[in-house]
Amino acid sequence: MVFVWAIAGFVLVIWWVLRFSNFRWLARSRMALANAATSGSVDARIVDCAHCGQSNRLRPRTDPTRYRCGACQQSLPNPFAPPPAPPPTRAQPEVWFRPSGLTGAPKRPIVFRDLQPEQRSVTADDVADVVDAFTGEGLKPALGLFQCFQCEVYYHRASVETLKAENGGQCVACLSISIRPVTLTSPHRGFRSATAEPPVRATLPAEEPGGPVTLINFREHVGRVVSFEGFVPRVLASPKGRHFAIMFQNRKWSQGFKAVVLRTDLAAVGGEPFVRNLEGRTIRIRGLVQQHEEFGHQIVLSERGMIEDIR
Repeated sequence: MVFVWAIAGFVLVIWWVLRFSNFRWLARSRMALANAATSGSVDARIVDCAHCGQSNRLRPRTDPTRYRCGACQQSLPNPFAPPPAPPPTRAQPEVWFRPSGLTGAPKRPIVFRDLQPEQRSVTADDVADVVDAFTGEGLKPALGLFQCFQCEVYYHRASVETLKAENGGQCVACLSISIRPVTLTSPHRGFRSATAEPPVRATLPAEEPGGPVTLINFREHVGRVVSFEGFVPRVLASPKGRHFAIMFQNRKWSQGFKAVVLRTDLAAVGGEPFVRNLEGRTIRIRGLVQQHEEFGHQIVLSERGMIEDIR
């Protein structure tokens, strides 16, 4: 009898355990189905914890403060919160400016001035006994006449071209850039208006006090026309014999002060034999002292008249 009751109690215990296990399994199944239904309707979000780096799968909740990390229990931001709305911008009103014409103002046409260089007219009497301020040669109207409108010295066309190429177009007397062409008129000889002013006799720039420039002070006169006097120890020719340097210092072409005769001016200066015969002589020349970037200090001779004396 006792044995029967023991078996009955054992069976009852097993039945109760199985029933309780089935109940828990059913509850879990129902919860899984509910979660599956919720996840199917709303997407979950993966948020990494800024404190421990744990990835958390979050679902929408009504209370955003309930989002916490599953590892460290730190608060997580609500990934389902809508972004803040941008501040409203005020539309700028369109502003249009339409200038109105002045009432009663007369309409004047636009007049453009002639941009041709200013010219002056001179007579033969005005340029009589006047010399080229660069070369010292007497003025010849056939060679083209130019005048500095500031100091009123005269030049030939070739002298002006040399000044543009070697001296920035500056006048050798006043260093201005006011050199302009002049035209020659031919009134009756001896005729002059009673009210006309006497002609301006433009001469060469005054020489520096103390006589001609020498090797001692030629560097002080760069950009000016001077009279230079010096001994010629040697005459150098270019590699092809087209240009010549009358050296005043026994140095290389680019290192010493010299008078340069270019191929285009060789005949006007006197020819190759004349230039070579200047070696061993003391000469006095007149010209523009230049400081060439490659060849150094020099005076370019373009006319025979620029050599004033030979001893």
